[in-house]
Amino acid sequence: MLHLQTEHLIVKDVILNRFKSTRGEPVDTKVCDFDHAQYHILVTAEEKNIMKVSANVRGAAVILNNPTYRAVFDEYFGSYAFPETESSYDITLAIKLDELPPSDAEKEALATLFARIKRYILGSPLLAMGRALDKKSPLTSSLAVEVRYGEYVYFVPRPDRIAVIFDISFKDPTDIAVAKVFMQGFTEASRAKGSATAPQPLFMTTAPTEITDEPELKSTTLKNQSRIGFLSFGVQPRHVEAKSLDNTVDRFVQFRAYLHYHIKCAKSQMHSRMRKRVEHLLQVLNRAIPDVPKVGEARSFLLTGAGSAGI
Repeated sequence: MLHLQTEHLIVKDVILNRFKSTRGEPVDTKVCDFDHAQYHILVTAEEKNIMKVSANVRGAAVILNNPTYRAVFDEYFGSYAFPETESSYDITLAIKLDELPPSDAEKEALATLFARIKRYILGSPLLAMGRALDKKSPLTSSLAVEVRYGEYVYFVPRPDRIAVIFDISFKDPTDIAVAKVFMQGFTEASRAKGSATAPQPLFMTTAPTEITDEPELKSTTLKNQSRIGFLSFGVQPRHVEAKSLDNTVDRFVQFRAYLHYHIKCAKSQMHSRMRKRVEHLLQVLNRAIPDVPKVGEARSFLLTGAGSAGI
Protein backbone atom coordinates (compact mmCIF):
# COMPACT_ATOMS: atom_id res chain seq x y z
CA MET A 1 0.00 0.00 0.00
CA LEU A 2 1.03 3.58 -0.60
CA HIS A 3 2.46 5.56 2.32
CA LEU A 4 1.73 9.26 2.00
CA GLN A 5 4.58 11.74 2.29
CA THR A 6 4.61 13.99 5.33
CA GLU A 7 5.81 17.08 3.47
CA HIS A 8 3.39 19.22 1.47
CA LEU A 9 4.86 19.25 -2.03
CA ILE A 10 3.25 22.55 -3.09
CA VAL A 11 4.53 24.32 0.02
CA LYS A 12 7.99 22.92 -0.65
CA ASP A 13 7.97 24.01 -4.30
CA VAL A 14 6.76 27.55 -3.50
CA ILE A 15 9.42 28.04 -0.82
CA LEU A 16 12.21 26.48 -2.86
CA ASN A 17 11.38 28.50 -5.99
CA ARG A 18 11.51 31.71 -3.96
CA PHE A 19 14.85 30.64 -2.46
CA LYS A 20 16.30 30.21 -5.95
CA SER A 21 14.77 33.36 -7.42
CA THR A 22 17.05 36.31 -8.14
CA ARG A 23 14.26 38.81 -8.89
CA GLY A 24 13.01 39.18 -5.33
CA GLU A 25 9.34 39.00 -6.32
CA PRO A 26 6.53 39.00 -3.71
CA VAL A 27 4.81 35.72 -2.82
CA ASP A 28 1.28 35.22 -1.52
CA THR A 29 0.22 31.56 -1.68
CA LYS A 30 -2.43 29.72 0.32
CA VAL A 31 -2.79 25.95 0.13
CA CYS A 32 -4.66 23.21 2.00
CA ASP A 33 -3.65 19.80 3.26
CA PHE A 34 -5.25 16.65 4.62
CA ASP A 35 -7.34 16.99 7.81
CA HIS A 36 -8.32 20.59 6.96
CA ALA A 37 -4.82 21.98 7.49
CA GLN A 38 -3.98 25.29 5.79
CA TYR A 39 -0.74 27.07 4.92
CA HIS A 40 0.04 30.64 3.95
CA ILE A 41 3.40 31.60 2.44
CA LEU A 42 3.88 35.37 2.29
CA VAL A 43 6.65 37.66 1.03
CA THR A 44 5.52 41.28 0.74
CA ALA A 45 6.95 43.98 -1.50
CA GLU A 46 7.78 46.01 1.62
CA GLU A 47 9.71 43.16 3.29
CA LYS A 48 11.30 41.26 0.44
CA ASN A 49 13.88 39.64 2.70
CA ILE A 50 11.35 38.07 5.08
CA MET A 51 9.28 35.01 4.18
CA LYS A 52 6.46 34.26 6.60
CA VAL A 53 5.04 30.76 6.71
CA SER A 54 1.81 30.36 8.69
CA ALA A 55 0.04 27.10 9.46
CA ASN A 56 -3.43 26.30 10.71
CA VAL A 57 -3.53 22.70 11.94
CA ARG A 58 -6.49 21.31 13.86
CA GLY A 59 -5.34 20.36 17.35
CA ALA A 60 -2.23 22.54 17.20
CA ALA A 61 -3.35 24.79 20.06
CA VAL A 62 -3.58 21.86 22.52
CA ILE A 63 -0.11 20.66 21.54
CA LEU A 64 1.75 23.96 21.31
CA ASN A 65 0.33 25.22 24.61
CA ASN A 66 1.86 22.23 26.37
CA PRO A 67 5.46 23.12 27.43
CA THR A 68 6.76 19.57 26.93
CA TYR A 69 5.48 19.21 23.38
CA ARG A 70 6.24 22.83 22.49
CA ALA A 71 9.88 22.24 23.46
CA VAL A 72 10.07 19.36 20.97
CA PHE A 73 8.60 21.54 18.22
CA ASP A 74 11.00 24.38 19.03
CA GLU A 75 13.97 22.06 18.54
CA TYR A 76 13.24 22.29 14.83
CA PHE A 77 11.61 25.71 14.46
CA GLY A 78 12.65 27.72 17.50
CA SER A 79 15.13 29.83 15.53
CA TYR A 80 12.40 30.76 13.03
CA ALA A 81 9.82 31.95 15.58
CA PHE A 82 7.90 35.09 14.67
CA PRO A 83 6.40 37.21 17.47
CA GLU A 84 3.08 37.93 15.77
CA THR A 85 0.88 35.03 14.67
CA GLU A 86 -1.19 35.71 11.57
CA SER A 87 -4.92 35.90 12.15
CA SER A 88 -6.80 32.58 11.71
CA TYR A 89 -3.55 30.59 11.95
CA ASP A 90 -2.00 28.68 14.84
CA ILE A 91 1.62 29.59 14.26
CA THR A 92 3.70 31.89 12.07
CA LEU A 93 7.37 31.32 11.32
CA ALA A 94 9.80 33.58 9.46
CA ILE A 95 12.77 32.89 7.19
CA LYS A 96 15.35 35.59 6.52
CA LEU A 97 15.93 35.33 2.78
CA ASP A 98 19.19 37.25 2.96
CA GLU A 99 20.62 34.67 5.39
CA LEU A 100 19.89 31.47 3.49
CA PRO A 101 22.41 28.59 3.49
CA PRO A 102 24.76 28.69 0.49
CA SER A 103 24.30 25.25 -1.05
CA ASP A 104 21.26 24.06 -3.00
CA ALA A 105 21.08 20.90 -0.89
CA GLU A 106 20.79 22.95 2.31
CA LYS A 107 18.14 25.18 0.78
CA GLU A 108 16.11 22.16 -0.26
CA ALA A 109 16.45 20.68 3.24
CA LEU A 110 15.16 23.94 4.73
CA ALA A 111 12.22 24.01 2.31
CA THR A 112 11.42 20.39 3.18
CA LEU A 113 11.50 21.21 6.89
CA PHE A 114 8.90 23.97 6.47
CA ALA A 115 6.80 21.74 4.23
CA ARG A 116 6.57 19.33 7.19
CA ILE A 117 5.26 21.80 9.77
CA LYS A 118 2.09 19.77 10.24
CA ARG A 119 4.13 16.65 10.86
CA TYR A 120 6.21 18.30 13.57
CA ILE A 121 3.15 19.81 15.27
CA LEU A 122 1.05 16.64 15.37
CA GLY A 123 4.09 14.43 15.89
CA SER A 124 5.48 16.33 18.89
CA PRO A 125 3.49 14.33 21.52
CA LEU A 126 4.64 10.98 20.15
CA LEU A 127 8.21 12.26 19.76
CA ALA A 128 8.27 13.40 23.39
CA MET A 129 6.66 10.21 24.71
CA GLY A 130 8.85 8.02 22.51
CA ARG A 131 12.09 9.63 23.67
CA ALA A 132 11.02 9.32 27.29
CA LEU A 133 10.11 5.64 26.86
CA ASP A 134 13.44 4.96 25.14
CA LYS A 135 15.24 6.51 28.13
CA LYS A 136 13.30 4.27 30.56
CA SER A 137 11.57 7.32 32.07
CA PRO A 138 8.09 7.32 30.47
CA LEU A 139 5.81 10.30 30.68
CA THR A 140 2.67 10.02 32.78
CA SER A 141 0.25 12.52 31.19
CA SER A 142 -2.11 11.41 28.41
CA LEU A 143 -3.24 13.66 25.59
CA ALA A 144 -6.31 13.87 23.34
CA VAL A 145 -5.90 15.78 20.07
CA GLU A 146 -8.88 16.59 17.85
CA VAL A 147 -7.47 16.10 14.34
CA ARG A 148 -10.86 16.26 12.58
CA TYR A 149 -14.22 17.49 13.86
CA GLY A 150 -15.31 15.01 16.52
CA GLU A 151 -12.38 12.66 15.79
CA TYR A 152 -9.60 12.44 18.33
CA VAL A 153 -6.22 10.79 18.50
CA TYR A 154 -5.30 9.65 21.99
CA PHE A 155 -1.72 9.31 23.20
CA VAL A 156 -1.61 7.26 26.39
CA PRO A 157 1.86 6.53 27.82
CA ARG A 158 2.42 3.39 29.86
CA PRO A 159 5.58 2.12 31.60
CA ASP A 160 6.26 -0.41 28.83
CA ARG A 161 4.51 1.06 25.78
CA ILE A 162 2.54 3.95 24.28
CA ALA A 163 -1.07 3.42 23.24
CA VAL A 164 -2.01 5.46 20.16
CA ILE A 165 -5.78 5.28 19.62
CA PHE A 166 -7.75 6.68 16.69
CA ASP A 167 -11.44 7.50 17.11
CA ILE A 168 -12.69 7.16 13.53
CA SER A 169 -15.93 8.16 11.84
CA PHE A 170 -17.22 8.61 8.30
CA LYS A 171 -20.45 10.17 7.07
CA ASP A 172 -20.93 8.39 3.74
CA PRO A 173 -22.60 4.95 4.17
CA THR A 174 -20.31 3.34 1.61
CA ASP A 175 -17.25 4.79 3.32
CA ILE A 176 -18.49 3.37 6.62
CA ALA A 177 -18.86 -0.13 5.18
CA VAL A 178 -15.47 -0.09 3.47
CA ALA A 179 -13.75 1.45 6.51
CA LYS A 180 -15.01 -1.30 8.83
CA VAL A 181 -13.63 -3.99 6.53
CA PHE A 182 -10.41 -2.03 6.10
CA MET A 183 -9.80 -1.63 9.84
CA GLN A 184 -10.70 -5.23 10.61
CA GLY A 185 -8.10 -6.12 8.00
CA PHE A 186 -5.45 -4.34 10.05
CA THR A 187 -6.03 -6.71 12.94
CA GLU A 188 -5.93 -9.77 10.69
CA ALA A 189 -2.86 -8.55 8.81
CA SER A 190 -0.96 -8.17 12.08
CA ARG A 191 -0.95 -11.95 12.39
CA ALA A 192 0.70 -12.38 8.98
CA LYS A 193 4.34 -13.29 8.64
CA GLY A 194 6.54 -10.20 8.46
CA SER A 195 4.16 -8.01 10.49
CA ALA A 196 5.34 -9.06 13.95
CA THR A 197 7.70 -6.10 14.26
CA ALA A 198 5.02 -3.46 13.50
CA PRO A 199 2.85 -1.88 16.23
CA GLN A 200 0.01 -4.32 16.88
CA PRO A 201 -3.43 -2.89 15.94
CA LEU A 202 -6.73 -3.72 17.57
CA PHE A 203 -10.12 -2.61 16.22
CA MET A 204 -13.06 -2.28 18.60
CA THR A 205 -16.46 -0.62 18.49
CA THR A 206 -16.33 0.60 22.10
CA ALA A 207 -13.76 2.80 23.79
CA PRO A 208 -10.75 0.88 25.16
CA THR A 209 -9.86 0.99 28.83
CA GLU A 210 -6.99 3.41 28.18
CA ILE A 211 -9.68 6.02 27.41
CA THR A 212 -12.46 5.00 29.79
CA ASP A 213 -10.09 4.91 32.79
CA GLU A 214 -9.34 8.63 32.42
CA PRO A 215 -12.33 10.99 32.77
CA GLU A 216 -10.72 13.76 30.70
CA LEU A 217 -10.22 11.42 27.77
CA LYS A 218 -13.60 9.73 28.18
CA SER A 219 -15.44 13.06 27.99
CA THR A 220 -14.10 13.71 24.48
CA THR A 221 -15.76 10.57 23.09
CA LEU A 222 -19.21 12.16 23.43
CA LYS A 223 -18.53 14.54 20.55
CA ASN A 224 -18.32 11.86 17.86
CA GLN A 225 -21.88 10.96 16.84
CA SER A 226 -21.04 8.93 13.72
CA ARG A 227 -18.33 6.70 15.11
CA ILE A 228 -17.28 3.51 13.34
CA GLY A 229 -14.97 2.40 16.12
CA PHE A 230 -11.57 2.77 17.73
CA LEU A 231 -8.33 1.54 16.22
CA SER A 232 -5.63 1.12 18.85
CA PHE A 233 -1.90 0.61 18.26
CA GLY A 234 0.58 -0.52 20.87
CA VAL A 235 3.89 1.27 20.31
CA GLN A 236 6.66 -0.80 21.89
CA PRO A 237 10.14 0.37 23.00
CA ARG A 238 11.69 -1.02 19.80
CA HIS A 239 9.48 1.32 17.76
CA VAL A 240 10.82 4.43 19.51
CA GLU A 241 14.52 3.71 19.34
CA ALA A 242 16.59 6.50 17.81
CA LYS A 243 16.79 4.75 14.44
CA SER A 244 13.04 4.01 14.28
CA LEU A 245 11.32 6.91 16.04
CA ASP A 246 11.05 9.30 13.07
CA ASN A 247 9.58 6.59 10.85
CA THR A 248 7.08 5.65 13.56
CA VAL A 249 5.97 9.27 13.96
CA ASP A 250 5.60 9.72 10.19
CA ARG A 251 3.28 6.71 9.94
CA PHE A 252 0.99 7.80 12.76
CA VAL A 253 0.79 11.45 11.71
CA GLN A 254 -0.44 10.43 8.25
CA PHE A 255 -2.53 7.44 9.32
CA ARG A 256 -5.95 9.15 9.17
CA ALA A 257 -5.21 10.56 5.70
CA TYR A 258 -3.76 7.18 4.71
CA LEU A 259 -6.98 5.45 5.77
CA HIS A 260 -9.17 7.96 3.93
CA TYR A 261 -7.02 7.77 0.79
CA HIS A 262 -7.13 3.98 0.56
CA ILE A 263 -10.88 3.85 1.18
CA LYS A 264 -11.39 6.20 -1.77
CA CYS A 265 -9.02 4.08 -3.87
CA ALA A 266 -10.92 0.91 -2.90
CA LYS A 267 -14.23 2.51 -3.94
CA SER A 268 -12.72 3.66 -7.23
CA GLN A 269 -11.37 0.18 -7.93
CA MET A 270 -14.76 -1.42 -7.18
CA HIS A 271 -16.50 1.07 -9.46
CA SER A 272 -14.04 0.28 -12.25
CA ARG A 273 -14.68 -3.46 -11.88
CA MET A 274 -18.45 -2.91 -11.92
CA ARG A 275 -18.22 -0.77 -15.06
CA LYS A 276 -16.16 -3.43 -16.81
CA ARG A 277 -18.67 -6.06 -15.76
CA VAL A 278 -21.58 -4.01 -17.14
CA GLU A 279 -19.69 -3.46 -20.40
CA HIS A 280 -19.17 -7.23 -20.69
CA LEU A 281 -22.87 -7.93 -20.06
CA LEU A 282 -23.84 -5.35 -22.70
CA GLN A 283 -21.61 -7.11 -25.21
CA VAL A 284 -23.32 -10.42 -24.41
CA LEU A 285 -26.76 -8.83 -24.82
CA ASN A 286 -25.77 -7.25 -28.14
CA ARG A 287 -24.66 -10.62 -29.48
CA ALA A 288 -27.99 -12.12 -28.39
CA ILE A 289 -30.11 -9.80 -30.61
CA PRO A 290 -31.71 -11.91 -33.43
CA ASP A 291 -30.80 -11.06 -36.99
CA VAL A 292 -33.45 -8.98 -38.76
CA PRO A 293 -34.34 -10.54 -42.16
CA LYS A 294 -33.66 -8.43 -45.23
CA VAL A 295 -36.52 -6.93 -47.24
CA GLY A 296 -37.95 -9.46 -49.71
CA GLU A 297 -36.10 -12.35 -48.15
CA ALA A 298 -38.14 -15.58 -48.26
CA ARG A 299 -39.25 -17.01 -45.00
CA SER A 300 -40.11 -20.59 -44.20
CA PHE A 301 -42.36 -21.76 -41.43
CA LEU A 302 -42.58 -25.15 -39.84
CA LEU A 303 -46.18 -26.09 -39.17
CA THR A 304 -47.06 -28.43 -36.38
CA GLY A 305 -50.23 -30.09 -35.18
CA ALA A 306 -53.36 -29.34 -37.21
CA GLY A 307 -51.52 -27.06 -39.57
CA SER A 308 -49.22 -29.85 -40.74
CA ALA A 309 -52.22 -32.12 -41.46
CA GLY A 310 -53.83 -29.52 -43.74
CA ILE A 311 -56.74 -28.82 -41.41
